[in-house]
Amino acid sequence: MEEKSISPEHSLQIITRMMDEARSRFEENGVTYLVWGTLSALAGLSHFWLNTIDRMELSGLPYLGLNLIGLPFTFWYYRRKGGAQNMANNQIGNLVKRVWQLVVCNVILLGFFFFDFLGSNLTPIILLLLSLGIFTSGIALRSKLLILAGLSVNLLGIAAFFVSLAYQPLMISLAATLAMIIPGTVLFYHDRKRKKG
Repeated sequence: MEEKSISPEHSLQIITRMMDEARSRFEENGVTYLVWGTLSALAGLSHFWLNTIDRMELSGLPYLGLNLIGLPFTFWYYRRKGGAQNMANNQIGNLVKRVWQLVVCNVILLGFFFFDFLGSNLTPIILLLLSLGIFTSGIALRSKLLILAGLSVNLLGIAAFFVSLAYQPLMISLAATLAMIIPGTVLFYHDRKRKKG
């Protein structure tokens, strides 16, 4: 069987088309960024409030609620939007999806099973993991907004090592705002504008 040679220009066109397809499908999902960002910001604020009223033993409940609401919503949303067909069905879309699956699994495992072991290092580590997912998405999708959001959350993650445990939940709320609510709002707005014509 003879292999067909592809010119560098044609190869670049294929890669660009894959990235544009992934970006286009990603932009339709600004809603999930808004939902997860809002839930994460509320969870961080609730955690901080529980700390201030001396109910530290309940501080994991906001994050449990975050997952109990966010995960079913995400599955429902993507199923409604066409399931796997809605996600870019190419290497770029697959990369973004797999990176986020790994990040989310690690955040859940660390948050629920290693809280006592990691102590005040848990929030910084979670923020650093989230920054990798956001930054990777930004690079893969050529989104300057997500690249900047990923770098911002990375800096917050490093800074969180120097913030007392009592105030770290506020870092989570700030990171959720910078990395999910703001990009989600921009993506949602652009999607609505694109659909209007």
